[in-house]
Amino acid sequence: MDRKEIAQILTEIGTMLELLGESPFKSRAYYNGARTVELLTEDIEELVRQDRLKEVRGIGKALDEKIKELVNTGRL
Repeated sequence: MDRKEIAQILTEIGTMLELLGESPFKSRAYYNGARTVELLTEDIEELVRQDRLKEVRGIGKALDEKIKELVNTGRL
């Protein structure tokens, strides 16, 4: 799964969280994470393989876990 696909999924999660009335901070984290993933210059699969995704500013523990699952399985 490439970074554009991952960014799209993170954006969709952010939108769903908004529609469900979840905390605006939570949905914003997904939107910001999507933007961060889109702008990455390093290969996202390589970052996951090396367990360095959390080093990327804007990617916290929850997003790290979701992105790893997307890269490794293609689904959440």
